[in-house]
Amino acid sequence: SNCSVISDKLLGYYEVGGFVAYNISDYTNIKDCFVKIKSIENNGETSDSYGCYTGGFVAYNEGNISNCRCSVDEIKSNLVLSDLYMGGFAGLMVFGRVDNCYTVCGSIECGSSNAVEYFADIGGFAGAISGDFFGDYGSEIANCYVKSNSIISTIPDSNDNFRTSVGGFIGSAIKD
Repeated sequence: SNCSVISDKLLGYYEVGGFVAYNISDYTNIKDCFVKIKSIENNGETSDSYGCYTGGFVAYNEGNISNCRCSVDEIKSNLVLSDLYMGGFAGLMVFGRVDNCYTVCGSIECGSSNAVEYFADIGGFAGAISGDFFGDYGSEIANCYVKSNSIISTIPDSNDNFRTSVGGFIGSAIKD
């Protein structure tokens, strides 16, 4: 708790998060933290089934996060050979709770000319949230907000095997 990250640029190729890239424990509690970064970029070129995750605060989350703030001038990804989850605060939320958090992003942008059989979930707060939506397990977002100048996908829908979901708050809600 009470930690901060201030940086000009983060650049990665799989999981890129402003505070934590891969938060895989449901026992993790992150609170009262702050991120201020000019640029976060993910140039994921993996072709595995897990995808690429990019978030202003956390790339992949299964823990609990509360009272945290995130300010990023730009978040961008050049999707090549993988599924992509990208959000102003979180890339993909599988389990855990995010409560009383906010993110301010200048722009969130995803682009590629080589997308073939994959998808991109892009959201102002979270790229995607996952769970069974009946309370047994899953992710939860409460009392959070996002402010962004633009959320853009320049990936063409070139065939039936590719889709792009862009949402002001959440790109896609995925039911397991």
